Amino acid sequence: MKKSERIWFSVGAAMLFLSLLAGAAELFGVSVCFFGTPLHGYLALPICLFSVLVCCLLCKWIASGTQAQTHPLQSKLLRGTLIVLCVLFVFFTAVLALWTKTAYVGQTVSEDKAYKVFYEVETEDAEPIAHLYRRYSPFLMTYRNSAVLYGFTGELRDVQTEWTPSYCAISYQGYGDDAQSVEDLQMLTRKLYYENRSTAE
Repeated sequence: MKKSERIWFSVGAAMLFLSLLAGAAELFGVSVCFFGTPLHGYLALPICLFSVLVCCLLCKWIASGTQAQTHPLQSKLLRGTLIVLCVLFVFFTAVLALWTKTAYVGQTVSEDKAYKVFYEVETEDAEPIAHLYRRYSPFLMTYRNSAVLYGFTGELRDVQTEWTPSYCAISYQGYGDDAQSVEDLQMLTRKLYYENRSTAE
């Protein structure tokens, strides 16, 4: 393996290790962020790139070996098999990443920069979901709580956020469970507690 190939392999392996480490941290609620936004599904990108890199290096190594000269058909079949396996692995990894990816369209930071709320709008019920994170730096956060903004109507820019010592109160215009017509529009509030709880209020 040439020096340049070893360098690319080392860089790819380092990215793969960091990606797997960040993915394992997600299982414990710790999110690696890119300038304040959790990466989530994007962590699969280094895995895909490393897989393609390894496939290219193996194909090059097989093509330059002695077996390629004495058994060219077997060499081509082996390289073809590696390429097919790589394509399938990248495809399923990309599908899994898209399935786990969370798209945020808005965010609010507390005055002391200790907590941050993200808003997710691509949901099954077409109602935004507020996600609360404990903020340690622009590159590291921990998940705290989330709540569906039931009955939400209007724009996210009109949402009002109040930060208290124990929870974050999100107020928005919407329709309550007892709404009968468009005239029943009212101000609704959801509370996101800083300490982990099974449900928000």
